[in-house]
Amino acid sequence: MLPPLVKVRYTNSWGNGSRVIQRDKLTLEQLQLLDKNEMGIAVINNGDNCETQTEPEKPPPNHPFRQRRSSGENDYTRCYKVCWRSSRLTNFTKRYQKLENLKKQMGNLARETIFGSVMKLARAMFGVSESTLTKAKQFLPKAKDRHVDTRKLRNSTALKLLSEEKKQIILDHIDKCHEEDANFSISTLHADLEHQYGYSYSPSTLYRQLRALRLSFKLKQYNPFATFRKDIIEWRRKYLKLMDKLRLEGAFICYYDETWISHGMTKIRGWNHVDTNPYLIAHWGNLNNPRPGFPAASDKGQRAIVLDYGIPDSAGIHRYCCFQAARF
Repeated sequence: MLPPLVKVRYTNSWGNGSRVIQRDKLTLEQLQLLDKNEMGIAVINNGDNCETQTEPEKPPPNHPFRQRRSSGENDYTRCYKVCWRSSRLTNFTKRYQKLENLKKQMGNLARETIFGSVMKLARAMFGVSESTLTKAKQFLPKAKDRHVDTRKLRNSTALKLLSEEKKQIILDHIDKCHEEDANFSISTLHADLEHQYGYSYSPSTLYRQLRALRLSFKLKQYNPFATFRKDIIEWRRKYLKLMDKLRLEGAFICYYDETWISHGMTKIRGWNHVDTNPYLIAHWGNLNNPRPGFPAASDKGQRAIVLDYGIPDSAGIHRYCCFQAARF
């Protein structure tokens, strides 16, 4: 459907000569000129006689062609006014923001002063209405949500790099180290995981992942696990064989057996679970395959058996024999 109003230009009129008239006012020849024009404007020449001029039609009040222009106003002046209003509003926005910052710095002291209401203060200082200040507040930069990068958040972010399968691999490797009573650090654990399982992250990332897995580098005041040691069994067998030999010789034997275990019972720092301790894990972690643990700690660092014996024929002579196990 064609628009009811068209734009025409009279070559003999003042100014730019553009007018808006009804489409049905044009002749067939003028309509053809309108269709040929690329700008959609019909150029009409009505001659030099003023009587032949066409009276311009006024568009309806709400029509898009209707524009309010004051006398002597052109496109340049309208653009200048818009820019001036925009810059003026920007200046109000900056000043209003400074007043709000000043109120925040004053804190509770601003309640009983003129700075208690920034809106009233700005109206009095700048001499503008409240609607202008409300419009200026819309241009204030909105406060962004502050992103607090906490240590716990960084640890959880590092843990998201691992799948459930890789998490279980790391925990199983740590449990194996506890079973063997092998103390480890971040660097040694990182080297083992990188060599055996193809771990591809840095030692610092591994540290954060261990913290997120509820592991802590703390003092080990207990032995996590006691495992099967063939060397201790062989050492005990030699000790019992010597005891039988001394009894056959009739020696007076005075001995005491120190059976405390190292080194987990010493004050050595290592990676342990935060929520529980390895002793409880040994008893309650796997009921089908329980492993013995130690409920108390000790400052001793080695296991040893000290033997003092003497022969009846030489009562004044005492011999001492000490069997000392290697450190775990």
